[in-house]
Amino acid sequence: MKINIGIIGYGNIGKKIYKHLLKFKEIKNIFILKKKKIKKKSNIYTNEEEFFNKKFKYCFVASPINTHYKFLKKLISKNKKILIEKPVVCNLIELNEINKIKKNYNVNYIDLYNPSFNIFKKDVKNAQKIEKVNITIKKYQKIYKSDINFKSISKLPFFDWLPHPLASIFAIFNEKPKILSINNKFSKRKNFIYQRLKMVLKIKNIKINLFFSNEFNKPVRNITIFTNKEKLVYSSHNNFENISVTKSKAIYRKYINNKLKFEHINNKENLFYVLNSVLKNKSTNFKKSFNYDLMEIIFYVGKKILNK
Repeated sequence: MKINIGIIGYGNIGKKIYKHLLKFKEIKNIFILKKKKIKKKSNIYTNEEEFFNKKFKYCFVASPINTHYKFLKKLISKNKKILIEKPVVCNLIELNEINKIKKNYNVNYIDLYNPSFNIFKKDVKNAQKIEKVNITIKKYQKIYKSDINFKSISKLPFFDWLPHPLASIFAIFNEKPKILSINNKFSKRKNFIYQRLKMVLKIKNIKINLFFSNEFNKPVRNITIFTNKEKLVYSSHNNFENISVTKSKAIYRKYINNKLKFEHINNKENLFYVLNSVLKNKSTNFKKSFNYDLMEIIFYVGKKILNK
């Protein structure tokens, strides 16, 4: 039986989701809600009432963050199966309201759905005596701004990207980490704002060193776990390709005594595994409560950075 799909938001991520969904044979129709009508596409709606009157089972939310709360509540009330882009919400008030909702929904923590990450996660859980964890996120994102005076946490460069490594930490260790230190630095060049954020977290006496910056030309998203003999390395970007993480194919490498012993490269793009898991109702076993805990950390870090 073929199914209908809804997509809310038709920007960069929304278009990528749409292109991937076209490859699934079980999909009959794809309805899109966006701000402006595109003449060539009859399946695009700008009127919310018209869009929600369409019959669809699944909905993928890729609209701006400040609209997530509204659409998530509406879709839950209509009993839809949901995949929403991270971050789930843009402020603490919305977070507390969302936390009251009992229904489960999927968040696009893109790493959690792919085979390479799940093999990596299994090896980490079986590892003997983890000594430390290093997480590195480097990307190039121009934040146009005349000054460094950020008034909103959701406008900070790290806000859109920190959910990824935090979700991985929650998925691997199955608990909320403690924050030991936060070190942040902004710089400005030609009216563009760049951020360097260093954090030290702790879980079960294991220190987690996390680094984020938006001033590097090629994207990097690595998690490296050191044991007394092993080094386990998961990379969202295979060979550091200069492409988006949705198009990249994640890779996992296992080293023993500094020698490569195992390697797994996904044969499909990262976004495919997310959509396939949602459509096939495959669980990532990511606790719903972790969505709240994760965002609580992000807002806490944002407040510290802004001295609020």
